[in-house]
Amino acid sequence: MKYNNIEIFFKSSQTRIIADVTARVWSALLSFSVLPIYLSYIGSESLGLVTAFATIQTVLGLLDFSLSPSLTRELAQVSSSAEGWARVKNLSRTLEIIYIILAILIGVFLIVFIPTISKEWLNPQALTSDEIQLALYVGVLMLICQWPATLYAGGLAGFEKQHILALINITIPTLRVIITIFCFLLFNPSVLTIFIVGLLASLFQTFLMRFVFWKMFPKCTLQGVFQLKLISEIWRFTIGLSFISITSILIWQADKIIFSKLLPLSEFGTYSISLTIANVFFIISGSFYGVSYPRFSNLVKNNDEKKLADFYHKISQTLAILVFPGSAIVFFFSQELLVLWTGNLNLANEGHIALSFYVIGNLLNCIISLPYAVQLAIGSTRALSIAHLVCLALIYPFIYLLFPILGILSGPANWIFINLILLIITAYIANSKFSRNDKRKWYLFDISLPLVVSYSSIFVFRLLPLEYNTRSYIFLHIMLALVFGVCATLLVCSRIRKIIFEFIYLKLKKGLI
Repeated sequence: MKYNNIEIFFKSSQTRIIADVTARVWSALLSFSVLPIYLSYIGSESLGLVTAFATIQTVLGLLDFSLSPSLTRELAQVSSSAEGWARVKNLSRTLEIIYIILAILIGVFLIVFIPTISKEWLNPQALTSDEIQLALYVGVLMLICQWPATLYAGGLAGFEKQHILALINITIPTLRVIITIFCFLLFNPSVLTIFIVGLLASLFQTFLMRFVFWKMFPKCTLQGVFQLKLISEIWRFTIGLSFISITSILIWQADKIIFSKLLPLSEFGTYSISLTIANVFFIISGSFYGVSYPRFSNLVKNNDEKKLADFYHKISQTLAILVFPGSAIVFFFSQELLVLWTGNLNLANEGHIALSFYVIGNLLNCIISLPYAVQLAIGSTRALSIAHLVCLALIYPFIYLLFPILGILSGPANWIFINLILLIITAYIANSKFSRNDKRKWYLFDISLPLVVSYSSIFVFRLLPLEYNTRSYIFLHIMLALVFGVCATLLVCSRIRKIIFEFIYLKLKKGLI
C-alpha cells in the first residue's frame, strides 16, 4: 500500500470518527460518573422517573419521521452548483419549520396525558403524584426546546462537520452536569432540579446548533424559503426510513415500556441502571454509523463499487476491534463492573445477569449498524421495513409471555432473539450489493473470526482466579483482559492490521531518514 493511500484513509475518516467517538465516549463517561452521584442525592426512584421520561422522549422522537437523516443524505449528495445549494437550503428551511410545529404539537399532547402517566402508569413509592407531574411538565418544555436540535445535528453530519458537533455535544452536557451538582449542593436535591437544568441547557444548545448549521451554507446562496413541494422529492425514502426508525425504537424500548408498568419504580430504576453499561457500545456504533452513512451515500451516488466495498471492509473491521472485546468484557465480568461503577453490591447482585444477556443483544445491534447504513445509502427500505414490522409484532407479546417465567430476563432474552433476526436479514440485503467474494470476506474475516477471537481471549482471563478482592486489583485485571482482547482481535483483522503496521513502519522510516 502506498503511503499516500494510507494517509487518505486516515485523514478522510479517522478525524471525523475520532471526533464523534470522543463526544459519545465523553457523554457516556459523564453519565457513568454522575449516575452514582445522582443516586446518592435523589435515590433510585427519582432516577427511575428520569429513565421513564427518557423512554417516553425516545419513543416520541420517532415522530420526526426521519427527516434529520434524510437531510443528512441530501447534504452528502448535494451538487456543487448554485441551484443544488439553493434547493437544499430551501429544503433545510422547510424541515426546520416542520420540526418546530411538530415540537409544539408533541408538547401539547404530552401535557394532556401527564396526569394519566403520573397516576396510572408509574408506580411510585416515595415520590408524590404532584412531584412527578411538576417534573414531567418541565421535562415536556425541555423536549420542545431540544427537538429542533436533532435536525441541526443531522445537517452538520451531512456537511461532515462531526468535529464541530462533537465540541457542542461535549461542552453543553458537561456544563449541564456541573450546574446540576452545584444546585444539589446549594438547594434541596430533587429530581425537579435535573429537569430544570436540562431545560435551560437544551434551549441554549438548540440555538447554538441552529446558528452553526446555517453558517455552513455557502455565502453566495440566497435565504432559504419554505417550499412544501420539496418534501415530495424525498417522501418515499423518508417514509420508509421513518417506519424503520419507529419500529426500531419501539423494539429497543420494549422492555423498558413494559417493565415501567410491571415493576415498582425503584426496581425499574435498578434494572435501567444495570443495563446502562451495555449501552456504551451504541456510542461507538453510533459514531461509525454517523460517519459511514454520508460516506456510503456519496460512494453509492458515484457508483464506485470498488471503493464502497473497500471502505465497508475497513470500517467493519475497525468496529470489530473496538466493540467485540469490550462486549466480551461486559459479558464475562458484568458483576465486577457493576460493583466497580456503583459501589453497590446489592445492585450488582440483582442486575449482573440481565446485563450479561443484554450486552449480547447490543453487540448484535452494533454489527447491524454498518449493513444498515449501506442499505439506507442505496435508498431501499422496503424489505427492512417488513423485517422490523415482524420483529415488533413478536417482541411485546414474547416479553409478556416470558415475564412470569424469566422475570426481568425476559427483556434481554427477547432483545437477543430480535437482533439476531434483524442481523440475518439486514446483512443479507445489504451484502447483496457486493460481490460474492466480498460477502464471504465480510461474514468470515470482518465479523466471525474477530468475534470468536475476542470472546475466546477474554474468556481466558475469566478463568483466572480473582484472588484479591480490592477494587483496584479487579480493575487492573479487567483492563489487562481488555488490552489483550483488543490486541488479539487486531491481529486477525487483516485490513486494519496492515494499515496500522505499514503506517507505523513508514512513519518510523520517514523519521529515521
